[in-house]
Amino acid sequence: MENIEEKKTQQYAVILYYKYTHVKNLEKLQLFHENIAKKLYLLGRIRISHEGINGTISSTNDNIEEYKKLLSNYQEELNGHMLFKNIHWKHSTAKYRIFPDFYVKKVHSLIELNTKEDIFLDEYKGKHLEPKEFHELLVNKDNDIAIIDVRDDHEYEIGHFKQALNPKMENFTQFKGYIKNNIEYFEKKKKILMYCTGGIRCETASCYLNSVLLQRCDVLDEKNKEEKNLQKKLPELYQLNGGIHHYLEQYGHQGEFIGKNYVFDYRNDVSPKDSQVISSCTVCKKKKTFKYSGDKCCQVCRNKVLVCETCREERNGYYFCDRHVFLDGIYYYFLENFTNEELNEQKKKILEIIRKFQKNNSNGYKKRRKLMNNTDDHQSIQYKFQKTKYLLNQVVKINELKILNIQNFDGIKKNIYRCRSCKKELKAECLGYLKNIDCYSSLNVSLEMLKDKN
Repeated sequence: MENIEEKKTQQYAVILYYKYTHVKNLEKLQLFHENIAKKLYLLGRIRISHEGINGTISSTNDNIEEYKKLLSNYQEELNGHMLFKNIHWKHSTAKYRIFPDFYVKKVHSLIELNTKEDIFLDEYKGKHLEPKEFHELLVNKDNDIAIIDVRDDHEYEIGHFKQALNPKMENFTQFKGYIKNNIEYFEKKKKILMYCTGGIRCETASCYLNSVLLQRCDVLDEKNKEEKNLQKKLPELYQLNGGIHHYLEQYGHQGEFIGKNYVFDYRNDVSPKDSQVISSCTVCKKKKTFKYSGDKCCQVCRNKVLVCETCREERNGYYFCDRHVFLDGIYYYFLENFTNEELNEQKKKILEIIRKFQKNNSNGYKKRRKLMNNTDDHQSIQYKFQKTKYLLNQVVKINELKILNIQNFDGIKKNIYRCRSCKKELKAECLGYLKNIDCYSSLNVSLEMLKDKN
């Protein structure tokens, strides 16, 4: 076992993986990972549920190989079944640490879709295609084929396959609404292809889409059985095995994927060397080529946005995604630089918006819940309630700061950035998960090493 601190100059090995299998004892699996993480100096994120496991971790090459061996041989009972055999590991490297720490999180579902029925049935699963098979279908450009990107909107904008459909989702739970609103379009296709970063979201997406198609087919057959119609032929559903990650390993920038492959760590993307992001600027809406850095985000939801260099200089760090552009000039994430008069003006405008939302949604609680569960416009109604909630939180935040300003106002204050773990003040801009050196000391990691990306 290699201590990473002894080999600071080497590259770090990174693995992305998942496995759907029935796990009985989550506590044992969690303890297993916590123990070997200390021995192998692992950093990363692992999610476990009774459905299986999903993770991204990094360490030295030898330590990663040791982890793979230990997990593949993991048994819940002595001489029992090996739960995690034949995992499809996706490998990459990094010149610096891409995670600040290591944790294992127990979750209800590996990929949350909020469905009441059980969709993980054998007859619902899509067929896995290797990158070569997937590539051949893309190159043929058949009009009877639909290609769905099941990732978030921001991930799509950074990079996607040519001719792929963008569901414009803020999170994966919105996939249900997208399918519901477009199911008639997909029914007409002979083949449906779907893909995501590493493949796990497609496991859930393919099962859900097939379940909806089969249910609609049964309804149509029941209506038409008196006419003795033949059973409606369903589209063939395929998913890219190993996701974009596996495809780029084989084709790089010479394939059908354009842009960069977004990842959820300090690297922001794992992409071919010469790849470029070609998309529309969130601010000016002009289509441009971007040097993607992943350091620009919406003031409200903190989701990352694409901003061109011209707008970046003009906006000075204040950006709003398409969903929250109506709050431009009203809502600010950092409020410490404003006087009480300015805070009062912001509060007044926010309260006006809240009153409009409440006026448009005056139904009782039970009626609202019934409407949200049954209407085709579930997502937009739910989103209005979310808007009201975060706007009310902003008013509370303003009120608290106004009191603080009255008690201790010394002119224009500097923004105070605090560590997510220990809450102490940071001397640098917080990226959302940046920590103090004291927090890293327990993990034998230095902040300077994390910042040194060269």
